[in-house]
Amino acid sequence: MSLRLCSLRNISVALCSVVAFACGGDDDDGATCVADLPATCTPSINPTFAEIHQKVLVQSCGVSGAGSSCHGAGRQGGLGFSTIDGAYDDLLRSVVTPGDAACSKLVERLETSDVGKRMPLAAGQLPEGLRCAVRMWIDAGAKRQ
Repeated sequence: MSLRLCSLRNISVALCSVVAFACGGDDDDGATCVADLPATCTPSINPTFAEIHQKVLVQSCGVSGAGSSCHGAGRQGGLGFSTIDGAYDDLLRSVVTPGDAACSKLVERLETSDVGKRMPLAAGQLPEGLRCAVRMWIDAGAKRQ
């Protein structure tokens, strides 16, 4: 019995190692944690989802002419920001970890220095005050209200 339990434990450890390897590293589907929110973070907008949706997501990512329209009707990467409810659901389903901005894929994409991965892609890096507001909203639990 103890040999069987030991074998099962070894298989479980091996399987966990394979899964961790497959999901880690530079894989584009997994978030890489960035530095925690700096103490000097000063949001330029109210860090609520309504403000972030209107002043960041729609203007920078969801409409033509104001940046890029990748996440408008086209819903690139499964993210569409044209409606507030759809945007919220899409973000929480795939790129936001409520309460943990540093490890949310959205923040990773906003903060990276890699211009091929940084969002919004066409407009360049968002101003620090907007990125700060997004991070504060996520760290506060990413509430919909």
